[in-house]
Amino acid sequence: MKRNAINYIRATFIGLLSLFCLPNLYAQCEEFVGAAGIDKEIFIDFPINEIDLDLLLASNRIANNRNLLVNSSWSFVSGPRGPRGPLVLFISEDDDVDFPNTGAGPDEEYVFEYTVTDGGCEDSATITIWVFISDSSTDEKIIYTCPGETIASANELFNVFSLNQLRDLDQPWYFDPVFPNEDILGFPTGIGSYAYLDGSFNELKAEVQEIGCSDKNIKFSFANAQNTNDGTNDFFEVDVMMQTTGFGSSFKLGDGKLLFRYNTAAFGEYVNAYKRIEITQQDGYITGQSIDSDPSQKIYWNFKTLDNTNDDVTNRFSWGFKQNNSASSFAADNVTNTPNKLCHLKIKYVDVHENPMLIFETDGIYDNQFTDADQINLLINDTFENKRV
Repeated sequence: MKRNAINYIRATFIGLLSLFCLPNLYAQCEEFVGAAGIDKEIFIDFPINEIDLDLLLASNRIANNRNLLVNSSWSFVSGPRGPRGPLVLFISEDDDVDFPNTGAGPDEEYVFEYTVTDGGCEDSATITIWVFISDSSTDEKIIYTCPGETIASANELFNVFSLNQLRDLDQPWYFDPVFPNEDILGFPTGIGSYAYLDGSFNELKAEVQEIGCSDKNIKFSFANAQNTNDGTNDFFEVDVMMQTTGFGSSFKLGDGKLLFRYNTAAFGEYVNAYKRIEITQQDGYITGQSIDSDPSQKIYWNFKTLDNTNDDVTNRFSWGFKQNNSASSFAADNVTNTPNKLCHLKIKYVDVHENPMLIFETDGIYDNQFTDADQINLLINDTFENKRV
């Protein structure tokens, strides 16, 4: 009986609160309309780096004189697909959005939403940004093969490129120089110069060269795996190790590229696009080494980390580098029988309770990506210790 009385009093109080307060809240929310600004459509040209989303709406925003704004946020609503999967754009804490040219091509639509709340009131506005590529791009790469080896497919050519400025991967490859509708490249193919034109303004050029093939055995592994925290975010960190496995087979390293797969439950998709990965090479790492005569001059450069989503895979990334100074600039071999640190990986968790399951990608076109110094030989006897970490 006492409980029923309490429930009756509670219901009566809520009813009175609704009767007197809700109309006032509705009136306040009507005044709040426009607090986020009005919808806007923007047309921009590449190349661009960053756009301040907040500034785009500021001129159209109605002032909120009550100063009770408790929350505001930007969200990326939709965008086009590039040749390597859905486009993803990163919005910084300062409400700047980075527009990397990730291959969506010209005349593409990106939609962002800005939402503000004030007590029980909410307002939102959208910005639709149309992007036009004003300049064409050309990306050139060299592919090394052993004598007599062939390139099996177009994917093997595409794999050496970042593909960041391509609209599609559906066009044929041509012999270079290009004669449209003539000299279409067939596969398998061998040494030569080849070109690809996408459906917009962009071109790839691949030169396939034969170099020697080394009989040296090399091995890659992981070491020093640990979880870390910067006070806010959790990270998985690990060193990539490299060594020779044949006695007395040390050598000087040239160019290289590794590919990795990981658990999306731990790190999410597209770790590079969402800026969740950092790969470094400090002093003491093979790729952080300097020439003997000048500590400020590094042997290796042009480090690139990219999402590599061939075959619609969303959890593969690559890391590569080039040799910048010749073999004569450093005396000692830097790949030996002792495992040495090649680079350091740091990946931001989306769920620290999940297993990283980080492994090397080793199959098919992802193998045989290293040369000795000065690109004399391709290192084809490579093995990977794929213990999941």
